[in-house]
Amino acid sequence: MNVHKLFRVFSVNLTTYYSIGTFLLTLIVFEASFGGGGRLIDIGWFSPRMYLFLCGISYFLYGYAKFKIKPRYEFLMMIMSFTGLTALSLLVAIGNEIPLHAIVSDLKPMAYFFSLLFFTVAIRDINQIKLVIKLIKAAALLLSILFLLIIVVWKTDFVSTEQVVAWFNPQHDPQREFIFRGDTTFFFKAVVCVGTGVFFSMNEKNNFVRLSYMTIFLLTIASTMTRGLWLSVFIVLAGYSYFNITNKIYAVLSALALIILGVLGVIIISNILPSAHDSNAIRIHDLSMFLSLFDLKGVLLGKGFGADVLGRSQIEITYVNILYKQGLLGIFFWLTPLCYICMQARKLNECNLALAMPFILSVMMVYLVSLTNPFLTNPVGMTIVLIAMVVINLLININNGLQPKVELELYTDENKLSHI
Repeated sequence: MNVHKLFRVFSVNLTTYYSIGTFLLTLIVFEASFGGGGRLIDIGWFSPRMYLFLCGISYFLYGYAKFKIKPRYEFLMMIMSFTGLTALSLLVAIGNEIPLHAIVSDLKPMAYFFSLLFFTVAIRDINQIKLVIKLIKAAALLLSILFLLIIVVWKTDFVSTEQVVAWFNPQHDPQREFIFRGDTTFFFKAVVCVGTGVFFSMNEKNNFVRLSYMTIFLLTIASTMTRGLWLSVFIVLAGYSYFNITNKIYAVLSALALIILGVLGVIIISNILPSAHDSNAIRIHDLSMFLSLFDLKGVLLGKGFGADVLGRSQIEITYVNILYKQGLLGIFFWLTPLCYICMQARKLNECNLALAMPFILSVMMVYLVSLTNPFLTNPVGMTIVLIAMVVINLLININNGLQPKVELELYTDENKLSHI
């Protein structure tokens, strides 16, 4: 069966195509937000996230082949740059005789960047933006409620520590979704979605609902004792307060208060968490050893995918991993989405900027927390970065009158969001 016959068999009109895209968008965004590292449901080498990823790419290819739907130029350039950088890193890895399984292990999560192609065609108007916001908040709220319920049941002795560990990670495998911090608490990889939930709850119109959401999300982050995420959230909130409060005295006081809360939280968690001192020592040791041992000859392209970083497949400092494996070219590339978002956000009007702000703040948080945890180069953090780029680009089109009038009216008349 040739390609033309295949298209006739699976032929759909544009309306149906877009409906399928909305359905896929719902599955992909919720799974990426709720699913953490992608192994919440372990069905073998191919996880549900991989199947959804392939569905998303297939959806884009079908739209391109049949309806000539193309990504915007800047996104196409990013995809081409990512492809070129990936090819270079593969060649360097092959030249350094790195085992294939190690190369694939590094490449699999990074390949999720190609999902940008899907998001560019699936997020096409205000309705999809609103859907994404609802999905992220729903995933964050569900994660928080489930986690807090488990903690309450555990700490009130309805179940023992041994039972909880047996349910979630009996082998203490660091590749699983749940990682226990002794018998104090546990960390789940989707907790970064709870961090984004803080920012997506900021535009709730009802003050009680907004404060309730934020309290639940912050309590969840604190209970996981994830210091890097806690501090990153408060630093971003401090920056937002400083730049959005008109009275500069209040702006400075608000920002300082938020930073103090963030630092106090880190201090309290460090005193409670038995492994905090060891974790700090490992990060400091890793950074100092890396700086002293890094080969300047590989500074441009790095050592390639799969290269051991200080005897391990990767360390927790994302940017050190990137520099070691993909060199300065890798650092420049992975900073490109952040630069793009910051520059494009300046083009938004006040109303659309309010809608985009949770995405912008979430991206800032992902980049900050990646100083201590490998989120940026994994789907769990990459998803929000990719979606944010598409959303901001779409809102700029709305600014410029490139979206259908009915969609623009739907937003400005019924869904106008204001700053906190």
